[in-house]
Amino acid sequence: MTADEGGGWRLALIGDPVADSLSPAIQAAALRAAGLRGRYDLWEVPPAALPAALDRIRVGELDGANVTQPYKLAVAAACRSLDGPARELGAVNTVRPDGTGGLVGTNTDVAGISGAVSALGGLPSGATVVILGAGGAARAAVLGCLLWRPAHIVLVGRDPDRVAATRAALPGHPVTAAPWRDDGGGVAWADCGLLVNATPVGLDGGLPRVLDRLPAVARVLDLRYGAQVPDLVAAAAALGLVAGDGREMLLHQGAAAFRWWTGRAADLDAMRAALPPVVIRPGRPR
Repeated sequence: MTADEGGGWRLALIGDPVADSLSPAIQAAALRAAGLRGRYDLWEVPPAALPAALDRIRVGELDGANVTQPYKLAVAAACRSLDGPARELGAVNTVRPDGTGGLVGTNTDVAGISGAVSALGGLPSGATVVILGAGGAARAAVLGCLLWRPAHIVLVGRDPDRVAATRAALPGHPVTAAPWRDDGGGVAWADCGLLVNATPVGLDGGLPRVLDRLPAVARVLDLRYGAQVPDLVAAAAALGLVAGDGREMLLHQGAAAFRWWTGRAADLDAMRAALPPVVIRPGRPR
């Protein structure tokens, strides 16, 4: 695929909201490091405007786009074809026009999850993974974590129907479900080697208070990120657990998206250097 000769690569993020995204910084750094001209914009798209935004991409107004919440499933359904993990997930976080008036979508969140787990030191052998959530991010987390060969994956979601739909979308994998309970009942926490928060909320938003049930070898990955460390990560670190937020996932999924759009390898170090510093606040362990 080639970029517009006049202004270089035209890339964007579509979602609602998108104002706090760090994707423009890391993708601009990737373009500079690769010696490519272009820009990466934020398209905040309310639900009613999503069809029109996708039409703008179909006709080539963009060379590629990332897709964030709440549109990963809806955009997958709007694509003419799905590439790579998107076919299995039914969720898309990266699209481009196919040149014939359609969209092709892929999902680089799987690579992002795997990279984030690697940054935490990997998954202990034979461990169970517990994923909080049942949306598009949770589906990607399942496939990303499967690359580490866990013994088992447990989905814990508020909506039993969404949990069932996520499990149905991923047949043949060692995935079961457990009820969403404040005390974490229903999960064998002593076997948990990795806890992934794939929801948009933290401890203050009603996540189960289970950190003190995790073994000392467990890792905690919260897919959220911001100017401050998420409360779940801060609380896990205060308990001595290895924990990280979604910035490493953002980097790895962004690098995979950049390569998928441009055909050029992304400079991960340059992208990481473009991230702003994080303010660490005290954790509030239960």
